[in-house]
Formats: sequence, C-alpha cells, structure tokens
Amino acid sequence: YGSAGVAADCFSSPVYRDYDESWKDADYYAYNVEQAKQYLAQSDYAGEELVLLTQSDSELTSQATLVQAFCDAVGIKIKVEYYDTNLYTSYRDDMNYHFDLDLEYVNATYYTYELLSYLTDYTYENGTGRMRISDPELTALYDKASAKSTSNAQAVQDCLNYIKEHCYALPVAYYTQKVFYNADKVEELGVTSDSFNPTPYTSTLK
Repeated sequence: YGSAGVAADCFSSPVYRDYDESWKDADYYAYNVEQAKQYLAQSDYAGEELVLLTQSDSELTSQATLVQAFCDAVGIKIKVEYYDTNLYTSYRDDMNYHFDLDLEYVNATYYTYELLSYLTDYTYENGTGRMRISDPELTALYDKASAKSTSNAQAVQDCLNYIKEHCYALPVAYYTQKVFYNADKVEELGVTSDSFNPTPYTSTLK
C-alpha cells in the first residue's frame, strides 16, 4: 500500500504498546489456494452467493475487489455492496439487513485489545457483537484482556486465539495516521506514539 500502510501480519500493529514482536513470525494465513479448496470441501458451503458489505472509499473498495478475487479462485461467490459511510453504517447496524462479510476500518489508540471491543456483547443494545451473535466467552476474555488489574500479554493472546479459532475477524492491512501536538499537549497526554491507527478487517458473520 505504499506509504499508506502495510499488509497485516497479525491482529495488531507495531505501533501499539502491547504489540508482541513474535507475532511477525507467526504463520498468518499464507495465501494457499489448494489448501483453501481443501478446507472449503470440508465445509457446508453449497455455492451460494455471499454478500460482502463495505464503504465506497478507494482503500476499502480495492481491498474488497481483492477479497472477491481470492474467494473466486477458491470457488466462493462474493457479491460486493458498496455504500457511502452513513448508508453503510445504517445497513451494518440494521439487524434486518442481510450480509455475510463486513470489510471496514477499526481503530485503537494505544493497545491491541481496543480493536476487539466491537466483537463483544457490548456492541449492540441487544447484547450481541458485530457478528450479530452473543458470545459471553469472548466477552469474558475481552474483559480480562482490557481490565487494568488482569490485563497482560497472555490475556491478550487468549483473546486473539479465540477470535482466530472461531473465524470472527481477519485483519487485512493496517494504516498509521500521524497526529502532531505542541509540546504542552504532548506532556499533558503522555503521547509516545502515533495516536490513531485504523485497521481494515473482514468479519465473518456466524
């Protein structure tokens, strides 16, 4: 992505304070068409067209096209629906609107666990997460990873492992937008790194 960002190698970004350098060396969804076809054959996918919902900005539309092409190579039919930000948000949060995949930006200020809150039961008033299901186990893992008294590297890793095992979300790329403050503001906020880091991801709906 040139100077705009880089392909994700984990569910985080090196600018976050709790980033684990070992994540860079993990086996993170290497592109393998034949292996994907094998997994698909073991699933209950029957050739139906899946709907991918996203916003109509240049970064997300180009990534949606890439996701669509990758899925087509495996034998999965994807229909991409692009909308402006307001309409996209309205459809995404409408429980009566059907889609199968969501490609969007999420952001965190300092810590990896901040990226995960949208997946928990705190997201919507009906007690469900972005996948439109309730998952008390994931929410409990998030609570442990985010609480000051219990947050540590293992708690964050447990949360990330659970999300991966259940195929809830897959980061595609991360971007960094540099924010500059005057010296007084830096001292007041304790800013030590980039303070706004949106990350596009694809989210599978269960």
